[in-house]
Amino acid sequence: LQGVNKPHTMRLSKSKIGGLDWCQYQWALENIMGIKGSSAHYTTFGIDCHQIVEEYYRGMMECKSESDVIDYISDYDYENHPTITIDEKMRNHLDNVLEIDRKRIDTLLASGVNLLEYGPPIAVELYMKVEDETDVKSGEISGMIDIVFRELDGTVGIYDLKTGKISDINKHYFQLHLYKWMFEKLNPDEEVTKLGILWSLDGSMDITEPNKRSYNS
Repeated sequence: LQGVNKPHTMRLSKSKIGGLDWCQYQWALENIMGIKGSSAHYTTFGIDCHQIVEEYYRGMMECKSESDVIDYISDYDYENHPTITIDEKMRNHLDNVLEIDRKRIDTLLASGVNLLEYGPPIAVELYMKVEDETDVKSGEISGMIDIVFRELDGTVGIYDLKTGKISDINKHYFQLHLYKWMFEKLNPDEEVTKLGILWSLDGSMDITEPNKRSYNS
């Protein structure tokens, strides 16, 4: 860019790093010069979906007993949301997310585990920031994990909600492994053994185990 010749310190995030794969000129306009474009419809749609899913899981985290969890899932209704307009498209995405979560709860019930311990997530929309350990000044990287679950073996599973078109989970290895690294850095007693993506478009879920080679890279 013409005229941009001063050193610039910025906080890195997963979205900023990933944005370099698209249009470098737009990335520079937004992140260096601070010139923001208007939000596209699909961006607003994704934010609204994430908000409702976050509210759903936060409500589940407030349950006090196993029966509370079951009743909460059965009775949950997003239709009369106070700030978000629910159209047919969003309704389909949300129904897909809720259906896959009901299947998850059914699996937990069948396994006989304590539903209050394994049903609600550990965290939702978990913001993380890791300081750089090198001698680079003001170095840090941040990210936001959509959903964190306790797995049945006591380890942790990290899951990302995607409202866009479905793609190969391998294309998201960088994001998922970065989340694993950050979570374990901030929680040294925990181990992330599952990485997953929930596709709200069709209610499917891809789950993989961390790839050691990709993680080290």
